[in-house]
Amino acid sequence: ALLLLVLLHQLGAPRFVKATAPLFFVTHPLHTEAVAYISGRADMMSAIGIFGALCFAVSVIRLEHPFSGTMAATVFFVAGLLSKESTLIYPVLLAIVFAAVITDKERKSVAAEEEVPPLWRFMPLAASGVVLTVYMILRATVLRFARGQSSVAPSLSTRLVETFQSLGVYAKLLFIPTGLHMERTLHNVSALYILAGGLFFALLIAAITVSWRLGHKRIAAGFAWFLAAWFPVSGIFPLNAPLAEHWMYVPMAGFWWSLMEIVRHVCGNNTRRLKAAYAGAFLLCVVFIAATAQRNLDWHDNERLFRATLEQNPNTMRVHYNLAVTYDSIQENYAGARRHYERYLELRMREQERQTAARPALTGDDIEVRLSLGRVLMHLGEYEAAVNVLVPLKQLAEIDVWRPAAAMAAVETGKALLALGDIGQAHMYFQEALTIDPELYEEVENILSGMPFYDGY
Repeated sequence: ALLLLVLLHQLGAPRFVKATAPLFFVTHPLHTEAVAYISGRADMMSAIGIFGALCFAVSVIRLEHPFSGTMAATVFFVAGLLSKESTLIYPVLLAIVFAAVITDKERKSVAAEEEVPPLWRFMPLAASGVVLTVYMILRATVLRFARGQSSVAPSLSTRLVETFQSLGVYAKLLFIPTGLHMERTLHNVSALYILAGGLFFALLIAAITVSWRLGHKRIAAGFAWFLAAWFPVSGIFPLNAPLAEHWMYVPMAGFWWSLMEIVRHVCGNNTRRLKAAYAGAFLLCVVFIAATAQRNLDWHDNERLFRATLEQNPNTMRVHYNLAVTYDSIQENYAGARRHYERYLELRMREQERQTAARPALTGDDIEVRLSLGRVLMHLGEYEAAVNVLVPLKQLAEIDVWRPAAAMAAVETGKALLALGDIGQAHMYFQEALTIDPELYEEVENILSGMPFYDGY
């Protein structure tokens, strides 16, 4: 927010804009996910890199600090790029800011009298282009990391529809940030958001065009900033989710900048209007602060976060799994853990039924959930149920990468059978475990020698 304030000051924004846009940016509850969620931290570090680079680049464009400004802008860009790959939008944002600054006739360069070559204005753009080229080469060669198996991407037409639908959701959240949660999907989102997103997009394009033609370069630049920063996460390109709250971290800055520029322009020289605008902005900040404080409560601990998420999206498998692990490993609430492990498996079965392509019967997550569920059932004394969950994992022994999991499942099955008094079957499973993984010999020997294992045996 402070870097945004500096940038707005360098761009000659009115005092009202400098006072309100950074405040809206810093108090908006949509940013809670970026601040509190470890995956969202990269958005903040990327934003620091982008905002810092733009601040120094503007000084170069105005020929104030041509050499040092270019070096500093490049360092910030590289730092942001090392934090998150979406920092690649910086050259686009720089071009937008460059166009706004270079056509700003209200402010003249303080270094114009120092005979600095005008071509220095383009040095930040050139430097960012070099960094971008080098990074893309590295990304295509030594940094081309192998990707695991992923689901088939939706068709382009489907992605276009979802792009406008998610944009409609973002537009709503900018002004009415309620029902915030992780693991967002579009399954239960009204189709009206498609129309809302299309209308919002059209309004932004119209605002950019009209503002530029009327000479309001900063208004055009801010809305163009929003679209440029939103485009990589819009869903046009296949992503791991249709939308996420922390993806609005950088785009939001441009949106509030332009919106406050419009408010200031409408106020003009009318003091009463300006005071009313300040009062309205203050009240909106108070509302945002209250909403942020409420949202922060959801991030107080794991259980509260996952339960709050499931209230908004009850069919997200990952959150059911995370809540089950919280109950299992942290709180030792085995009944709760069982409930959410079983819910995960139920949702997973539904997903497999919807898929037409041939896929493996079990995935890594499925295997881990079944092993964990088996252990939880034994904690609850439901040994027959544990056996029913664990026995199907024997088939994993045929797959080399899953042989350790198959061996562990055999050991756990043997424990459950011992608890049921079926010693013969238990020995058979222990022997099978040792056949798969001989390194389990000591653990099996400890079990059969009478050493304690789980409470209740």
